[in-house]
Amino acid sequence: MTTKLPRSYEEKLHARVDYRGETVTDYVASLILADLDANEVPESNGQEAFDVKIA
Repeated sequence: MTTKLPRSYEEKLHARVDYRGETVTDYVASLILADLDANEVPESNGQEAFDVKIA
């Protein structure tokens, strides 16, 4: 996964992960997991699967 942050945050980001002893990847993953856990997201969009073989 790739993300773009303003360069002005680079030093702060690296200082944070160094202080916590983790990688940037670990930090980003923890943010994504926290967001997903905090918000209910339906697992289905309500649409049925379309079988291409019978179309």
